[in-house]
Amino acid sequence: MRRLPAICLLFIFLITASRASAQTVFDRAGDEASLASRVESALADAAQRGFEQYWIVYSVERRMRRNSWMGNLRGDGRQERTLSEVLTGVVPERGEPQSLKDTARRALDDMEGRSSDRDDELVTKRIAVLILMRRGEPTDVDLSNLDLSFQFDGHPVFWLGPVDDAQSIAYLRFLYDCGPEDDAREDLVGAIGMHDSFSLVRPFLVDVLDSRTSNDVREAAVFWLHKDDTRETRMYLVRLAERDASVDVREQAVFALNLMKSDEALDRLIALARTADDEDVREKARFWLGQKASNIIAAAADESPASEIQKQAVFALAQMDDDGGVDELIRLVHEGKSPVIRKQALFWLGQTDDNRALDLIVSILRPGS
Repeated sequence: MRRLPAICLLFIFLITASRASAQTVFDRAGDEASLASRVESALADAAQRGFEQYWIVYSVERRMRRNSWMGNLRGDGRQERTLSEVLTGVVPERGEPQSLKDTARRALDDMEGRSSDRDDELVTKRIAVLILMRRGEPTDVDLSNLDLSFQFDGHPVFWLGPVDDAQSIAYLRFLYDCGPEDDAREDLVGAIGMHDSFSLVRPFLVDVLDSRTSNDVREAAVFWLHKDDTRETRMYLVRLAERDASVDVREQAVFALNLMKSDEALDRLIALARTADDEDVREKARFWLGQKASNIIAAAADESPASEIQKQAVFALAQMDDDGGVDELIRLVHEGKSPVIRKQALFWLGQTDDNRALDLIVSILRPGS
C-alpha cells in the first residue's frame, strides 16, 4: 500500500480539524424585530431544519467590576475562539487565537489585581444569555461574558444579537412560567436575577419566593435579592430568615443580607445573630459577621507569616468545650501580632454561640457602639 507524503497527511489533518471545530451559527443579529419575534422565527427555522437540540443566544449589557467575570469555562480546551468571535465571525487582530486555558489564565490574572485602585471601578460588559432548547423547550440556561470561550457541544446556534433588559426579562419570565423542569427554572431565576434593571427583576423574585415551587428554585431567588439594598427588601429578607418554612431559604436570606453594603443591612444581620429564634439562622449570621470582621483585620495590616504550629494551636483552642478556648481566642484577636492568626481566631469565634465572641465581632464592625 502506497504511503501518502507527510505534507498530504498534514493537509488532511488540518481540513478534518477545521471541520470538526466548525460551529454552525445562524446570525439573526441584524433583525430589527422584537426579541419575541426573533425567537419565534428561530424556533420555526429549527423545527423546519429538523434540529432536536439547538441554542438560542442573545446578549444584554451589565455593569460589573472591571475584574469580575460571569460564565462557565466548559469543555476541554478545543474551542479556541471567544464567544463573541464564534457568534459574529469577527476575529480582532490580536495575534494567535487564545486557547480556553489561556482565556482562563487571562481572567485569573485580571482578578489578581485586586489591590489596584481600579478594582472597584464599574464598567459595562456584554453578557450572553445562552438557552439550550430541546424540541422547543428550554433544558439548560448559561450566562457568559462574550469575551470568554464557551463550548456549544456541537449543537447549532441561533444568534439573535443584543437586546434590552425589558425584552430579555420578559422572555425569560415567559420561559419560567411555561413550567420547565426545576433545574431549568433555577437557571432561569439566575438569568433574570443578574439583570441591572432591578425594578423589573424584584417583583419576579418575590413572586417566586411566595409561590409553592421547589426550595432549590426559591433559594436561587433569595440570593439575587442582595442587589436591592433597600429598606423594603432588607425587611423582606429578615422576615424570610425568621419565618420561612425552609431552613435553606432562611439561611440564604441571611447570606443575602451579608452581601448588602448598607449599615442597616449590617444592623439586621447583628440582630439576627443575637435574637433569631432559629439556631441555624443565628449560627449563619454569626459566621458571616465573623467573616466581615476578619476582612477588617486583614485590611488593617500586611499579613505576616504564621507558623503551622500557631495555626494548629488556634484550631485546638476552637475545639475546646469549656470557656477557656473562647477566652484565649478573644485574647489572640486583641493581642495577636500576626494578622493571619487574628483572622483565624475571628473565624472560629464566628462559629461559636458564645455572646462574648459576638460582642467582640460587633465591636470590630461597629467601633464605638
